[in-house]
Amino acid sequence: MTTIRIRFARHFVLTLCALLFCAVASIASAQNVDSTVPQTWQMLDYLATDYAGAVQDGAITSASEYAEMQEFAATIRKQLQALSPTPSSASLLSEADTLVASIEAKAALEIVASQAHGLADDLLQAYPVPTAPEHTPDLTRGSQIYQG
Repeated sequence: MTTIRIRFARHFVLTLCALLFCAVASIASAQNVDSTVPQTWQMLDYLATDYAGAVQDGAITSASEYAEMQEFAATIRKQLQALSPTPSSASLLSEADTLVASIEAKAALEIVASQAHGLADDLLQAYPVPTAPEHTPDLTRGSQIYQG
């Protein structure tokens, strides 16, 4: 009888641990999407605009800006890869690879901006998250807070 209780207790504990692990993984995944997707979207938007300060006519105009563009593109790729998989994951990663290659090739601003904005749009389609406040901010309250 004691052996049966020990086996049951072990089985119960293992089952409970598995359930807790799944719950924590689910919460972590949700937090990952909630924090990573907006950040990645903002990086894509920044990259699309700021690339003009790094490259013109296929030549690097600012080495530090260009290095930043390379770093952002690599980070975007890593963040996309770390998100929970969706049917769009492979396409998003392919778009990210294309963006990285365009930056490496010092492509024209129009090409890089179009690719970054397209990837940003597709990211929000695959992982819908709010990108703006749900309600218009209360300007009177904001003024009171600022005055304080």
